[in-house]
Order: sequence, then C-alpha cells, then structure tokens
Amino acid sequence: MFDLGFEPQITKVLENTRPDRQTVFFSATFPKQMEALAKKHLRHPIEMVVGGRSVVSNTIDHYVELREPKDRFFRLLELMGEWVEQGQILIFVERQGSCDELLTMLMKQGYSSVTLHGGMDQVCESGSQ
Repeated sequence: MFDLGFEPQITKVLENTRPDRQTVFFSATFPKQMEALAKKHLRHPIEMVVGGRSVVSNTIDHYVELREPKDRFFRLLELMGEWVEQGQILIFVERQGSCDELLTMLMKQGYSSVTLHGGMDQVCESGSQ
C-alpha cells in the first residue's frame, strides 16, 4: 500500500474492531499516508489540528530492537553514547511511571534529562492560562 511500517498492525486492529465502536486516530504528525489510512477505515472522519500543520521529515529512520527487559537500559546507554553528540534525543516509554523511573536512571548516569507526560503539572511560562 504505502510505506508506513505500522500500517499492517493498524489495519489488523481496525479489521477486528466492532463496526459500531468509535475509532479514533491520534498522531503527533499526520502525513498523507496516515490521512489515507484514516479515510480508508473511518466513517465521517473529523480532523482536529492544534497549532498548525507540520511537515514530516523524510530524514528520520525508525529501527526496532526487541530486547529482554533486563537488557533494555544497558542497550539504551549504548545508543545514548553513540548519539548524544548528534543532538537532542527523544525517548518514548509505555507508562508515566516508566518515564519518571527512566529519568532517575539517566540522571544517575550523568545524562541531563527532562520528562514530559500527562501526569505532570501544566505550567504556563507567561503566567497566564
């Protein structure tokens, strides 16, 4: 169909979802391929854009490594060592608690890190809300 590495998984989930259920797609970016996938599977789709449309970079490569839980942090440290000089690194985790745990572990290893997740207080820099 097109080059979305996760399209077969999304299609499989949608094909096994009851037709009377509401289906919602969330994406930080919504490239044309995702839009086509949404139009293919959603009835009467509604699109909400917050902040404006962004262009998806075609220079980003995605890699997947399956690791045992006990080996993941060590592998992350290896990757951080390889990439830290290249610029900022963004790490996604499954749960908010994992995010906080990872922050602590990275800080102990000397990596300046911050977290961002829905359980955090929302602070507005300008002082207004």
